[in-house]
Amino acid sequence: MLKKFFNKKRVIICFIIYLLITAFIFAQSLASGSKSAETSDLVGGFLSSAVSFITGGKVNLEDGDKTEGLYPESISITGAPARLVIGKTYTVNATLNPLGSYPLSKLSYSSSDSSILKVSQNGTLTPLSSGACSITVTDTLSGVSASKSFYVSSEVYTHQITFRGVASNESQDATDSVYYSTSTSTGAMYVLGYQSDLKTLQATVTEGDADILLTNGMVWFVTKKAGPLTIKLHGEYKNANGDQVVENSYTLDVKEKAFPAYSTDFTFLNTPQTIELERGETTDLLTNSSTYFSGLENVQKALYLSYDNQIIHYSASGQTITLTANKEGSTPFTFYSAGPNGLKVTTVNVVVKKGLPAFSQIITPNTTIKNGVPTRITVIGDDTTYLASEFDWTVVGTEDYTFNGDTLTVNDNGTITLKGTHKTISGFSVERTINVEYSYGFKVRKFIGHFLLFLTLSVFAYVVYKRLAELTFPKKVMIMAVVFTLLVGFITAGISELLQLGVFTAFRGSSFIDVLIDFAGYFVGTAVCFGINLIPKKKG
Repeated sequence: MLKKFFNKKRVIICFIIYLLITAFIFAQSLASGSKSAETSDLVGGFLSSAVSFITGGKVNLEDGDKTEGLYPESISITGAPARLVIGKTYTVNATLNPLGSYPLSKLSYSSSDSSILKVSQNGTLTPLSSGACSITVTDTLSGVSASKSFYVSSEVYTHQITFRGVASNESQDATDSVYYSTSTSTGAMYVLGYQSDLKTLQATVTEGDADILLTNGMVWFVTKKAGPLTIKLHGEYKNANGDQVVENSYTLDVKEKAFPAYSTDFTFLNTPQTIELERGETTDLLTNSSTYFSGLENVQKALYLSYDNQIIHYSASGQTITLTANKEGSTPFTFYSAGPNGLKVTTVNVVVKKGLPAFSQIITPNTTIKNGVPTRITVIGDDTTYLASEFDWTVVGTEDYTFNGDTLTVNDNGTITLKGTHKTISGFSVERTINVEYSYGFKVRKFIGHFLLFLTLSVFAYVVYKRLAELTFPKKVMIMAVVFTLLVGFITAGISELLQLGVFTAFRGSSFIDVLIDFAGYFVGTAVCFGINLIPKKKG
């Protein structure tokens, strides 16, 4: 019987190809990991590209397969007038819409003509020459952008400094009189307010004796003797109209008056030069005085405090200052105090490390992601955003996934559990259960890939089983050829799905829908072969 079965070369070739395709299908069913989806993706993806090319992009079988992520829909530009003057600088504010957090977005600023209007990557505008120009802000992650037009004028702008007066503990508005205590050989700390549109300023004492500290909008100074005191603010501003030197002076009358040495020899007690904290951690600093922090008025008498309030917070009671680590980074925690020899500077450096957040969560666009579509993963811990690349990841529920940078691609459907452990922060782990559903494009590729594979198999199967029908049912060859082919085809599709059960393959799943898709391709191929056999052959 075997000799009769293989009496034709065409049957032998079809039989070998039939066995190879069947073996390939079963091997794919048993495979775990990303290899399991490569065949359907390869065939379906090739067909999708071909259809898109033929139709000029009007038909794209992968529509809807955009990378998931936290993307803004539009950008609003505000913060600068439409008419800009050479010599001034402006800042534009870019707002991502809808309002919310887009932790991975990065804005890029560009000018249509940088010789007219220059823009920095933090949104600072510098007018350089007269003319019209537009600024474009682009979110490099999503590609969303917005533009705003400006007109630059050559009008010369004159910069200026305006003083606002002096305040201290002795008088809320000291006007032109401040004090120095000869009895304690110490001065008090005063604040000279000013307004200026210069980018950089310097402050110097041109008459009298005082120590000064220049901050944003304030000149803090400690008197060192009685008599006239003149403080000068001066600065330079360079623009297209040339250099501008701007200065202004303020003269005070320092009078003698007996008062306690409010902050003489202020210092920290037993405090290291550098303090290291983790986010959320607190520490107490002990000072040598119990009078500085009894109220705001007493603080103003003697101290000016400088620190980055985004990195640390502080509170004070009696002799104790309590620091709370708020954000990763480092900052000097500095007190400028009025002492017997003028301004005294006392500093401790505070370094805040990434600690274990009290609250953390894996962020994806929602609780359901699409099969086969890259999904951007981020982690939010307290008020800090972490990239997925900072974690080691495992996915429970499938082995058919890949991590590429900060994006996760899952090629199975069902429920998975995403677990991440931070690479450097001990004990920092996150977990989230996510539903994975087929995306539109993946369904198409899966359908086409499986459909075409089984259709191809049916062509060679039909030749093989028609030959078997000729040997076993010579009077009903056509009918039995179809019966044999379809019966074995349905069994093959069923076995293919059964092999994907967890008993045989880790983290895979079977579906009766997939059996029907496979068999549909097999049925169409069989029907075509049967139809061709019905066509009468021409007698030569």
